[in-house]
Amino acid sequence: MSVSAIVGDTHAALICTTTDVAFGPIFNVDNEDINEFIEWSKSVRIRTLTDAELESLVAKWRALPVCGYCEKHTEDELREFTTQANKRFNMPTRTYKCCNECYDMHVDEDEDGTDEVYDRKRADEIGKGREL
Repeated sequence: MSVSAIVGDTHAALICTTTDVAFGPIFNVDNEDINEFIEWSKSVRIRTLTDAELESLVAKWRALPVCGYCEKHTEDELREFTTQANKRFNMPTRTYKCCNECYDMHVDEDEDGTDEVYDRKRADEIGKGREL
């Protein structure tokens, strides 16, 4: 038995790919990524859970902190990441509470605590009118 998502314009639901039956709570597409929930709960056979157990699992996932950078739910303790201001490209200093993965990806061990290669790439993209 496998679980997938059926996604509409505003709402989404879990669906059993064996029986093509939707089950469980409804997810709001605007502020919840049902595929993120499926990925997060892959160690649990969610199709075999009772309604109460599934509701409890979804409530646990919804209560997790959300990374301010990648916007995914995480069990990590959020770490503070501050970008450097770049007046040339009108980039203000920004601070994010982020998961370990985002922190490791964007912060190096130099004295100012930022990833200079990423900062330059981001400045170049913003200068071209694109957001990363």
